[in-house]
Amino acid sequence: MEWASRAHEVNPNSSNVMYNSACLYAKLGETERAVDFLEKAVELGGRNKRYYENDVDFDSIRDHPRFKALLERV
Repeated sequence: MEWASRAHEVNPNSSNVMYNSACLYAKLGETERAVDFLEKAVELGGRNKRYYENDVDFDSIRDHPRFKALLERV
């Protein structure tokens, strides 16, 4: 959590920071926050669909409608 907070301060427009924050919150079970950060990662240019589809950090949110919709848009 501390790392994520600092990373956002240092580089608030990084798709990698947003992606890793999404991973963190998905692992913590904070589904909505995880999807929020993943959507932001995509907005900032993070469009590697294979990562989203295969990253085990997202196992907890795979069935979420917003996650599914995001995969369709990427």
